[in-house]
Amino acid sequence: MRNSYKKTLIALAVLSTLTTNVLAEQVTDENELIEEVTVVAKKLSHANHEIDVKMTQQQSNISSVLAVMDNLPGISINEGDAFGGDDWSTSITMRGFSIDGNQQQLGMTVDGIPNGGSNYGGGAKANRYLDSENMETIEVSQGTSDISSASLEALGGTFNFVSAMPEFEKTTKFALTTGDHDASRYYVRHDTGLIFDNTYAYASYSTTSTSRWVGEGSNGGMTREHAELKFVTDLGKLNITGRLSYDDADEDNYNSVSKEQFEQTPDWDQLTWNWTGIPHFDQMFAEEFGLHYAKIP
Repeated sequence: MRNSYKKTLIALAVLSTLTTNVLAEQVTDENELIEEVTVVAKKLSHANHEIDVKMTQQQSNISSVLAVMDNLPGISINEGDAFGGDDWSTSITMRGFSIDGNQQQLGMTVDGIPNGGSNYGGGAKANRYLDSENMETIEVSQGTSDISSASLEALGGTFNFVSAMPEFEKTTKFALTTGDHDASRYYVRHDTGLIFDNTYAYASYSTTSTSRWVGEGSNGGMTREHAELKFVTDLGKLNITGRLSYDDADEDNYNSVSKEQFEQTPDWDQLTWNWTGIPHFDQMFAEEFGLHYAKIP
């Protein structure tokens, strides 16, 4: 009985092995018969925003083009002064990713063209290439961007600043903006209308000046000259768009104060107008500008 039982177990084991091999061969044959399946889908980005024209009208013309994005949810723009004249201290944060003096985690392009680095050293933000009056919209992509983006930075999101197209009619625009603390801005733009039977173009020039928010002095302010040229030429099957910008800015950075310091002395920015001979205090020297006289009896 025992020998018969052992033989039965051996037979079952051999049969099980043969059955497994046959099933594996059948599965392999079926897999080889599976047709190739190709899935084609349209690339879709989520959480995108596009600046509306009404949003640009909420900001002063003297403000930088970056300030317009501050109205969008999830984006925080921090600038050193009210008009964005202190580009060194400007920072942009979107959903935990930042652009500041040390980080470049957000991409920035102008008309889809990369502008180099977007922090203060080694590159420039879009406000160096574009005046607010010449901006049509800003395309904001929140979240990690794909490899097709033209930006040079690590991509935690992208901002594409789109410049306005030339007008079809010949026009000339003038704008004057004034504000507190000697803030002023002059802007002029001329649209050529149709020229050479196939080209539309415009040229603009602006000069901007802002000064210290408190006190006087030649430091603690910004002067900027900016010019732009854009043309669109239709050659039938070929359409050519060209753009040229010039920007010359002279910045004297503002002094940052904490909320507690401002509440203690809202009329003082923690700077000094007198040389003391003590380096710790003299490093906060602000050049005084004014006319001093003595009354002689």
